[in-house]
Amino acid sequence: MHGYSSILLVGFGDKSENALTENLQEHYQVSSATSSETALKILSGHTTDLVLAHTNLDNDGINLLETMRTHYPEVIRLLYGDLSNEEVNQAINKAAVFQFVPSNWQPQQIELAIRRALENRELSYRHRHITHELKFAEDVLLTIEKDSAIRLEKGYQFHNLVYCSKEMAELCKLARKAAATELPVLIHGETGTGKELLARAVHENSSRREHPLMVQNCGGMSDELLHSELFGHCRGAFTGAISDRLGLFQAADGGTVFLDEISEVSPHFQVALLRFLQEGEVKPLGSDRIRKVNVRVIAASNRRLDELVAVRKFRQDLYFRLKGFDLDIPP
Repeated sequence: MHGYSSILLVGFGDKSENALTENLQEHYQVSSATSSETALKILSGHTTDLVLAHTNLDNDGINLLETMRTHYPEVIRLLYGDLSNEEVNQAINKAAVFQFVPSNWQPQQIELAIRRALENRELSYRHRHITHELKFAEDVLLTIEKDSAIRLEKGYQFHNLVYCSKEMAELCKLARKAAATELPVLIHGETGTGKELLARAVHENSSRREHPLMVQNCGGMSDELLHSELFGHCRGAFTGAISDRLGLFQAADGGTVFLDEISEVSPHFQVALLRFLQEGEVKPLGSDRIRKVNVRVIAASNRRLDELVAVRKFRQDLYFRLKGFDLDIPP
């Protein structure tokens, strides 16, 4: 089990559930409930990405999905069972069911439907987010350029980046657009191609330029140490923690955090980073207190994250979160 998205199966019998769970656990975190009441308790206490409800649940699994539509609209709703076309249409209208899954489908077919539903949600999220950001990008860019001339005389400007290719000119043009938004930025490039310089140029040309830019190289660090660097820790949280430490996410509040070698973080830490990008909250090691912060994340890698996603060495949902803008530096 890779601990990717969380799936909740509701109302399945032991035999069918076991076969389905065995197949899904290769790719997702899977939990189950035998009643609507239990399912709603799980939804209230755990982050769930998708629910697959059986039509036999409490004689009407559609009611559960309709309740979810009101109280948990962000959770994808799939309905499983034997229904006529008319009943399927009613379920779609009543509970906004994303897809009906016939009971004669094999576990592999169901897993494919679930995967496509999750990918569709992520793509829809990215489209809405990017559309919203770009709507104001041109106006923001004009405002930034008006007051940037004085401030950036001794700072980082895109025209100070040395290049002589058409590809780099296009890259800087795209980076300017990225700077005018609040979207995360993902930079790909070989070692020594200036990924950090490009990240600094994006920060210095953004509305966050009056706030800090914090840099963290993620390569070769244990989860505990990296968590301490980014999220902070309290005195006594671990051996050697002799005083409280402010994490970079808090230290950069209002500004930008540049995460270099993002491809090197462990699967476990990828979960923590994804949660931060979703919630904007930090919890220092050894503390029960959760703090809200407002930072923009720029990540960089000399390895293609999409290729790592394809071989399941990097979380797909984290990859989509990071690449609000994808900047590829030519070799």
